[in-house]
Amino acid sequence: MSISSRAYKLFAEEFMIPLEVAIALNIDASEAMKYHDEFLELTNRGSLVKLFKELSDKEISWLLQLCAVAKSKKMSISQVIECVSIFGEDLPMIKQLREDARKGLEDLQKQEYQSDLRVEYLKNLAEKLADDAETKQTECKKVDKEKRKLVGQVLRLKSFISECRDNNLTYIKIEKFVDTVDRILRKDDNMKLLELHLFQF
Repeated sequence: MSISSRAYKLFAEEFMIPLEVAIALNIDASEAMKYHDEFLELTNRGSLVKLFKELSDKEISWLLQLCAVAKSKKMSISQVIECVSIFGEDLPMIKQLREDARKGLEDLQKQEYQSDLRVEYLKNLAEKLADDAETKQTECKKVDKEKRKLVGQVLRLKSFISECRDNNLTYIKIEKFVDTVDRILRKDDNMKLLELHLFQF
């Protein structure tokens, strides 16, 4: 097998770079590069070799970055070409629109966060008010119960007073005396009559 064939084999099967092939076959750099260029042409990548030879290091770096971005975005070659052809001149405006959209999204996210905090505050407040309302309801039930007890006591006292007034002789005597005194005072006739009644009482 010739040196060139051995070099092609190392490039194809071992995936060696020209430096490694030069070391493996004990050939100089220019010969290794020559065999590499020939290998690329034989594998239908000759145009790529020509392109890389025409590009500077900076342009090659740019091309590699473009390929990496297109691959990460899952864009086809036609989509990349279409994007550059159609939107190339509008790129500054598109970048500005994208930046504005990003800022708008950040503002919306802040508003959403503040709204979430507000909702959480109102939720806690509602729970507190519900607890307070339940407490007040319990207190009102207690007050209502006490009120019913007091009403019952008042009714019993009125019944007791009514019974005393009808059946108690002392109460009846006092009531008659008060009526008599009231009558005497209204007539304003005789203070002696009043004194007599007071003495009898």
